[in-house]
Formats: sequence, structure tokens, C-alpha cells
Amino acid sequence: MMRCGVVIGTRPEAIKLAPVIAAMRQTNGIHPVVILTGQHESLLTPIIQFFNIQPDIQLSVMQKGQGLGALHAHLLLDLDPIMGQLDAMMVQGDTTSALAGAMSGFYHHCPVFHVEAGLRTPSIESPFPEEWNRRVIDELAVLKFAPTPLAYQTLVAEGRGKGAYMVGNSVIDALELGLRTIQEMGEAPYQQWANDIGWQERSEWVLLTTHRRENMGDGLTGILTSVRQLVAEFPTMGVIIPVHQNPHFKDRITQAFNGVAGVKLVPPLSYDRLLWLMSQCRLILTDSGGIQEEAPSLNKPVLVLRDTTERPEGVAAGCALCVGTNPDRIMGSVRRILLNPDDEEGMKRAANPYGDGTTSQQIMEYILQWRETHV
Repeated sequence: MMRCGVVIGTRPEAIKLAPVIAAMRQTNGIHPVVILTGQHESLLTPIIQFFNIQPDIQLSVMQKGQGLGALHAHLLLDLDPIMGQLDAMMVQGDTTSALAGAMSGFYHHCPVFHVEAGLRTPSIESPFPEEWNRRVIDELAVLKFAPTPLAYQTLVAEGRGKGAYMVGNSVIDALELGLRTIQEMGEAPYQQWANDIGWQERSEWVLLTTHRRENMGDGLTGILTSVRQLVAEFPTMGVIIPVHQNPHFKDRITQAFNGVAGVKLVPPLSYDRLLWLMSQCRLILTDSGGIQEEAPSLNKPVLVLRDTTERPEGVAAGCALCVGTNPDRIMGSVRRILLNPDDEEGMKRAANPYGDGTTSQQIMEYILQWRETHV
């Protein structure tokens, strides 16, 4: 029996690894050891409960005011004594917890499996520190599960093609599972929640999410300016903003829009509420990687609030536009979508380039193939 550690530190990791963990539990010969790092605990708990993830190990690495270096150090220290229990280590994406999990595996000669490998931007500073993290993880991983053909081709071009496979993105597996669960539960609770926050005040809504470090300063200023322009120029449109708990974002967003007509600020949303909200809104503005991947499956146009994106497939497919944080550029794209039905329909109908819902099962098959010759 292969005991495979699965490191989860952030909400996106939990979402994208949930269907992989479920597939692993159903696969003979592989046993997942789910490790929660203790990061983003209030955001993670609803995801863990929604997907019925049973953690095996609970760490507590967060300390008040710690920077990236201290967080990374605490992760390495706390993961170190666990490694002797594991035969392999699985990490997802490009977070500090994923980097620490991969490095712990490397230090202990424990094979590393990287879910969502091969994503790149031209600069290691964008996004920071994620771009550097994922490059290092791909160097250490023996199995690299690329979400798109471009990501796979990137790995091959870098000389990392050995152990690399194009499997799609597990976020689509999670989305399909989440939508089925919502359908089974019924939409009445979500509609009641929407009415409670004042959804009925506007006839249509735009969803805005922002949390990237590179958008903390002038970038956030541009985003907030564009929101004010949007609700003023389109009086039937509202903007709903789940406010990230990072005080750099929370304080500025709250101060900017407290009491502003047409702008609804809500606490961070549970995964199912976010899925439902995405399915109901007309347009999405985001700097989130996961939402860039999910929105095309819901036929929602996406404006990416970043200067570069490691997910260019959505832009190439026509379901997303990379608009940065300049308010004139953001509003120009908003007008293009809201005022031109053909452009909007073209983005809505673009095929999702990120997967077909079979990613988790493909990952299991490749791990079993690898295990036959390496264990």
C-alpha cells in the first residue's frame, strides 16, 4: 500500500485536491494521508466539510505577522517528522504550502507528484511568489500532471517532459461535483441568501474577486475606480464582492464601498455559494486562477484583473480577456461585453480548455503505472 501525503494549505488547494483525494480513496493500492497545514483555517473548513474530506494530520503553522520566509520555515519544520510515514507526497499548484511539501519530499527522498504542473508566465515576479514556487516544484516532481496541452508542452520545452502527462484540471472535476451537490440540495437556500443581501436591488450582477499580492497597491486602486464607474454607468448592474480577509484588501474595499449603491460586500463565500453565484451573474472580474478555469464551464465571460496570466488558454479560446488593473482598460472591456451581444455570446459559447471532469481518474491511472516500476 502506497501512503501518499496530500498537502492542503489554502482554499484553492482544497477545492482542486478534493476530487483527487476521493479518487485516491477508491483506488486499490493507494492510501491518501491528508495533511492540513493550518493556513486559511476559516476559509478551509467549509470546503473540507462540503467535500467530506477527512484530514489525517492537522498542523498549526500560522503565527501573527509572519512573512513568507517564516511561513515556509514553519511548514518545513512541521512536515519533517511526518515524512517517515509517507511513500509519496502530492502537492497542488504553486502555494508556499505546495513548495514546502515538495521540498520536504525531496529532502527525504520521497517522490513528489505535482497536480497542475507546467503553468508559466514570463517573469518569476508575476505572480509573486507563485511563479517561482511552481518552477521549483516542477523541477523536484517525478510525476507532473499538466492541466492543458500548453502546460505539457512547456514542461517538455524545459526538459521536464519525463513523468509529465496532460490530464486536464481537477478544478473541473470539483466544479461538476459541486454543481451536482447543489442540484441535489435545491436552489431555495441560495436564492434566500441572495435576497437577504439585497440581490433584488439590481436586475443583473457582476462578480468581482481580488486577492493577489501584486494588486495590493496601485492595482487595487484601479480596480476600485472601475467598480465605481461600472455601477454609475450601468444603473441596472450591480457588483458583488466577496471581501478577502487580508487587511490590505479588506480595509480598502470596505472603506471604498461601505454604503455605495449597487455594490454589495459579503464575507468570503463557501464554495457552493460561490459556484451558485457564478452561475447567476452575467460577468466575472477576477485575479483568481481557479475562477478563470471554472467560469468557462458556466458559460460566463471573464475579465482577468492581471497584466499576465499563467492560464493563457482561456484567452486564446475566447472565454477570457486579460485586462490588467487600469480602470479605462477594464471599463472598455466591460462596455464591449455588456453593449455588444455578439461579443458577449462569443465569450459565453467558447469551449472550456481546462478539462472534461476526468482528471482525477487519469491521475490515479498514471500513479499506478509509475508505481509498478518504481515501488
